[in-house]
Amino acid sequence: MENPRIRPQHYAILTLLGGLFGLVAFHLWEPSIFHDPALYGFLFLALLAEALPVDLPQTRATVSVGFPIIFATGIILGPFAGLVVGAFGTLNLRQLLFRVPWVFVFFNRFQLGLAAAASAWIYDSLAADGGSMLWVGLFLGGAAYFIINAGSVTWVMALYHSVTAGYFFRRFVLGTVPAYIALIPMAWVMASIYTQVGFWALLVFFLPLFAARESFRLYSELRRASREMVVTLARTLEVRDPYTAGHSERVARLAVAMGRKLGLSQEDLDYLHLAGLLHDIGKVAIPDAILSKEGPLTEEERAIMELHPGTGYEIIKGLQFLGPSRGWVLHHHERWDGEGYPGGLEGEVIPIGGRILAVADAVDAMLSDRPYRKGFDLPHVCQELVNGAGTQFDSHIVRVFLDVAVDSTLVEEVLGRTDVLSLDDAYRLQAALEHRPGGVSEAAVTREPSSVEGERGLPGTGTGQPHEIP
Repeated sequence: MENPRIRPQHYAILTLLGGLFGLVAFHLWEPSIFHDPALYGFLFLALLAEALPVDLPQTRATVSVGFPIIFATGIILGPFAGLVVGAFGTLNLRQLLFRVPWVFVFFNRFQLGLAAAASAWIYDSLAADGGSMLWVGLFLGGAAYFIINAGSVTWVMALYHSVTAGYFFRRFVLGTVPAYIALIPMAWVMASIYTQVGFWALLVFFLPLFAARESFRLYSELRRASREMVVTLARTLEVRDPYTAGHSERVARLAVAMGRKLGLSQEDLDYLHLAGLLHDIGKVAIPDAILSKEGPLTEEERAIMELHPGTGYEIIKGLQFLGPSRGWVLHHHERWDGEGYPGGLEGEVIPIGGRILAVADAVDAMLSDRPYRKGFDLPHVCQELVNGAGTQFDSHIVRVFLDVAVDSTLVEEVLGRTDVLSLDDAYRLQAALEHRPGGVSEAAVTREPSSVEGERGLPGTGTGQPHEIP
């Protein structure tokens, strides 16, 4: 069955790259290269390096350490040999058996072949005679490989995931640059040793290459562990307070659903999900006697409870990968009228993520059973939100939640419920919101600054080369 994420633009890109690949192959055509045993030796080494790719977290992409082998092929045997090894030395079993969409199999062949040919051609043009231009040609050739390889993968994967190319590049490609730069000189060293000693001496390079692969794997594991740590942190609170079991996950799902309807970027939606999971993490410092109290809190107990957003921020502020999520956790109890805490922020000064979380948190709290009361039904919750719009909540965020509440599929998927808001009630409540203050500015929707003080799974690319879609 055709993958629904594969769009017409993917076929257009494939056609464009395929045409370029054909033109370049025709221009560089050198049939005598197929009689050179060295070509098949480098092809074997590249396939060996590709046999142990590193899967990237939250993506369909992999990374291998085949780049220096491919670049060395072009340096030694020329651009056409580089194109052949780049295109066909990067195949793996999953691609050969078409366990991934055929469009990506051919896309990888074309972009990697073009990247290899371009890098070898630039090296030949600038550095083949040695001298002062050798290192210039070497690094410019490596840069050309990276631009074509990482750029084309970023383009295709951004379309696949409906995210911006900039977001995909920052999140999955940018971190590969230092490791990639370190591999460029290795290609030249491999070429030099081949020239002076012979092909079999190249096998010793598999030790540092596999060491590099291990560093890529550890980087990938670190990213995966970072997200798992967020989930673990969220669950620590639920262990202490069984009545809030699943609360953080539901708030995260609802916040993302509302953020999507608001038109937030995928980057913001990812951060919103993280903030939803962690919004109450500061409650780990609240005494059990207060956290689990069945009756109303005293003034002193309420003051202690109101410390939890700031405590949560202090816990997570050093986790740079959380970005603006940290500020959203800090400000999720602010009120539109400025009477909230901890900062007493008012209106659109409250970060957009904080305003969304305020509604999502209140919705799940009202829907959930408590020791002292049963949960309310969804229409009642909607009415309570409208009553608080313009004072406690941003009325525009409330309006967006009403759009969620009438969608039976979303309600079941996000909230795990079957009761929905009727269209008649939705029209009545929407009308009541018309003159309530609130709104979401364009600047707030497009990007929340990561410096405010107080990241769905992606298929894609990672740390090392080549980047490709497995």
